[in-house]
Amino acid sequence: MKILKHYKNPYVEQSTLPIILIVLFVLLSEKNFLLFHSIVEIFAVIISFSLALIALGTVKISEGSYFTYIGISYGFVGVINIFHILTYKGINLLASDPNISTQLWIFQRYFEVASLLISFYFIDKKVNYKRLIAIDTIIVSFFIKIILNTDIFPECYIDGQGLTVFKIYSEYIICILFAYIIYLYYKDGGKHIKYNYVFLIYSMVFKIAGEYIFTLYIGVYDSLNTTAHLLNFISFCFLYKALFKSTITDPFSTVFKNLRDKAEELEKSNEEILKAKEKLEAEYERYKKVLNFLPEGIIIVKDEKIVYCNCKMLELIGLNPTDNLIDKSIYSIVEQEFHESLKLILNNDEELKDKSLEYKLKLMHKSCDVEISYLYMDDKEMSYYVFAVRDITDRKKAEEMRNIIAQKKKEEELNNEFFSNVSHELKTPINVIYTALQLENRYIDTLGTENIKKYNKIIKQNCLRLIKLVNNLIDITKIESGFFQPKLKVKNIVSIIEDITLSIVSYAQYKNINIIFDTDSEEVYVKCDEDLMERIMLNLLSNAVKYGKQGGVINIRIYNPKENFVTISIKDDGIGIPENMISKVFERFEKVDSSLSRNNEGSGIGLSIVKSLVEIQNGNIAIKSKVNEGTEFLLTFHEEEDKDITIMVNMERYTYEKNMIEKADIEFSDIYA
Repeated sequence: MKILKHYKNPYVEQSTLPIILIVLFVLLSEKNFLLFHSIVEIFAVIISFSLALIALGTVKISEGSYFTYIGISYGFVGVINIFHILTYKGINLLASDPNISTQLWIFQRYFEVASLLISFYFIDKKVNYKRLIAIDTIIVSFFIKIILNTDIFPECYIDGQGLTVFKIYSEYIICILFAYIIYLYYKDGGKHIKYNYVFLIYSMVFKIAGEYIFTLYIGVYDSLNTTAHLLNFISFCFLYKALFKSTITDPFSTVFKNLRDKAEELEKSNEEILKAKEKLEAEYERYKKVLNFLPEGIIIVKDEKIVYCNCKMLELIGLNPTDNLIDKSIYSIVEQEFHESLKLILNNDEELKDKSLEYKLKLMHKSCDVEISYLYMDDKEMSYYVFAVRDITDRKKAEEMRNIIAQKKKEEELNNEFFSNVSHELKTPINVIYTALQLENRYIDTLGTENIKKYNKIIKQNCLRLIKLVNNLIDITKIESGFFQPKLKVKNIVSIIEDITLSIVSYAQYKNINIIFDTDSEEVYVKCDEDLMERIMLNLLSNAVKYGKQGGVINIRIYNPKENFVTISIKDDGIGIPENMISKVFERFEKVDSSLSRNNEGSGIGLSIVKSLVEIQNGNIAIKSKVNEGTEFLLTFHEEEDKDITIMVNMERYTYEKNMIEKADIEFSDIYA
């Protein structure tokens, strides 16, 4: 079955009411022309006022000022038309002369056509509607007053004779001007006035036709006058249609069309956004799987807050995959001692850039060592840090085990070297003593006194050597256990060093070594243990003699390197120390020549004890040396202002010097003359 659809023609619907009104007006004109004239003109007035109200109501939303200007002007056309109605022949409310009504009609036509011409000026310009209303009010009021109260305005109608020449030619001029307006509309072609210019042209055509017919009637109630008024009514209908469509229908249609277009665009955009969202979510899940697959923990930090972490990161700090670190402070999972370095990273410290740092993470009951690498990201939307966290707990444990093994190995090597040195140092003097005693026993009857003294001297020297070794072992044990306590007193260090230097002159003479003692001041006081200073100086001087050149020089100097400090320099011109061994000479059992066939004897613990004895007196020891040029030891102590004015009596001085010689004998016991 075929269904027929009925389509409505909008032009037919819109023209129905005007046609009905025209038919009614024609019928009414035949019955009562005066009533017909009044109703037709009232309709024209209503349309004029409607146009004015529409124009004023759409000033803010109107795209241009063209139709605003026309609407306001037609409001004043309606005002003039009211006066025309009230002065029309038969109404006679304001005047009884039909000429006045005709004059008002001509003035209305001139005002209308002038307004239409001026309106083209405002196609691309804004009109000040308040100023326009004021100007039109002045003009209309002025001419109405002239027409009603004076004879200045030219006559347009003479009762019994008809229209005047002025009226007829005015209508022709008005027709020409309306025709020119049609030309202007046609020339514009809808560029500025858009599609409604067609209705304006129709309106102007009917106005021209009406104006021409208005030049033909003789009597006020002629049929030609009726026709002209109907044509004028039709022109007003087209004008209303044009203005209403331009200011109300078209803008809102455009708005609704734009809204529909925007709605369609938004719908399409929404669909695209949904697709993009789905794609992003899929990408996010893929990247999330990749990040969770990585063997390293990943944290993203923004403004010191954690905004993302993968499953491995949760595992590192002992959390379940269902637990959450989001929005927690990055500092909350890092040990306190590492907060400062972490703060430097978050402040973009250039020194830490592209470096891997070691931290300790903690959360509740679990902690672990980690290595952190980071990447700073700064884009237009946000800036953040990406941290890659690697668990190095096992590596740390392995390093600790390696360090322990290395330490144990070193200790074993030290022990082996110690026992080797001690056995050598013990066996050598014992063998010498034993050999000397055997010789004495074998040749005791034949040996003279001098030979016995010689062998006894050898026995004594080696006994002293054993005493020195035992003393060193005891002292190093005391120092390690913390039982070695110095007896610090303020002493004149110059006097102490000078006495020690004098006590070893005889040993230096064995190698023709010249000893030079020099001081910047005769009295320099430091807080020290005198016995320990003797041990220190005797050890350093014995090394200077032992490793000094035959016929060389040993310089001992006391001076002030800077205020409140004193330095003791012991410098020889001997064999020196290789550069790679300088940092090791103060280590226990370390010797430049550790072979059993070495030229000079020694256990390798003397300088280690010297360093310890200097430091427990709040001093400092340093070394300078070059191979074949010599070695210099520098002892630095804080200078004191308080002075010990103790003076030794002769007996005490004798005992002190005797003890000094005995100590020197012990310290120099491994140097054989």
